[in-house]
Amino acid sequence: MRTIAIFTLLIFYCGLVFGQENTVQKSNHVKFSPLRMIDLVNPGFEIGFEKNYGKNLSSQISVGLMSDPFKLTQFTNYKGFRFSFEEKFFKNLSGNKRDYYSIEPVYLRVNYFDEGQFIKDTALNTPEYWDTFKVSKQTFSLNLKYGMQFYFNRFVIDASIGLGIKYKAVNRSEMIDENAYQVGPRHPNAYYEASRAGNYIRPNVPMNIKIGYSF
Repeated sequence: MRTIAIFTLLIFYCGLVFGQENTVQKSNHVKFSPLRMIDLVNPGFEIGFEKNYGKNLSSQISVGLMSDPFKLTQFTNYKGFRFSFEEKFFKNLSGNKRDYYSIEPVYLRVNYFDEGQFIKDTALNTPEYWDTFKVSKQTFSLNLKYGMQFYFNRFVIDASIGLGIKYKAVNRSEMIDENAYQVGPRHPNAYYEASRAGNYIRPNVPMNIKIGYSF
């Protein structure tokens, strides 16, 4: 809830600061996502390019090099890439704040090492032990989003939020005993879910703010 509240305040602030400025919008935007660098589960460096077509359509391609530069996660050797394509449909066709709806498919592939507590046999009450294992994860997401773009001279701020579905395929390797059972957390844990082996579908709530330059 705190993340959503902060995100909403940032959008409101952008509207107050940039909504009344008078500037000419350009057709091309190069964007950078600072929030991707501090993502607590899937951090990385992400840049994108957006091209406007006519007055109310644009296409945006984003590429991310996944890594954990600030060591914010519990993962080690976190590496991979992220690719997304977003088609935007703008509502208002003039002014310095433009609302839009978009559809966005996303592909993510990462490898990293994680650790957990395991038990060999729950029936025999065997002792628990810690183990480090390698995770190979792929995700395919399809998101429907609502966003706002604020223009100030040649700079643009793109804030969006959405709802979608995510298919995850997670494989583990390099374990002491691949047949052992991992001891689950008592409370919801994002890292446990991120590294849980298997193929499954989950809801997805994408939120992002991108800062760009127009030309």
